[in-house]
Amino acid sequence: MKIRILVIFCLAAVAAQAGVTNFDSIAASCCFSDVYPGTGRGPFLDFGWMTITGGAVMSNDGWGGVATTAPNLYGTSDMYPLGDYSWLPGFITMTFASPVSDLTFDVINGYYSSSFTATAYDLSATIVDVQSVNLGCYSCSGSIGAIALAGQISMVVLVSGQGSGVIDFAVDTIQSGAVPEPGTFALTGLALAGWIFGVRRRRR
Repeated sequence: MKIRILVIFCLAAVAAQAGVTNFDSIAASCCFSDVYPGTGRGPFLDFGWMTITGGAVMSNDGWGGVATTAPNLYGTSDMYPLGDYSWLPGFITMTFASPVSDLTFDVINGYYSSSFTATAYDLSATIVDVQSVNLGCYSCSGSIGAIALAGQISMVVLVSGQGSGVIDFAVDTIQSGAVPEPGTFALTGLALAGWIFGVRRRRR
């Protein structure tokens, strides 16, 4: 019985490293100018499994209702200052508390058509995956797309191909699978081996 509980605990620890973030639990309004740093809407936000920086949480009101999970999204721009007249960098960085796999998120264009490129890095800052999506202009057909990244991912940087001074885009619905740490793999293996041994012993 104890071994079965240990197996369940280990498997739960593996699953717990997966994550989902869609920004909808944060009270937000329409615009960059409504955001004041340090008030819970950005630029830096910590969701436990992931931190994100470079943007601000805004509602659908200022984005034409395009959030893929309403009502909020997380946008960046080098066109519009925040409420304290500070500026966002025009790119978004996601950092993960422990490595993740099968990372997906939506990209939403806020200005003219362009490519958007996500570069994924592992713990040693080695590039493990690079994916791009070409999006139509804001409110045009094809202005929303998805990016999927694989590998043991510790950080992702998302940049726009839009020129300096006209960058405007957002992300929404960030989801990942889990990459168990080596110690978790070992613990799970030992627990499973013990459980199998216990079952065989009882059968005898």
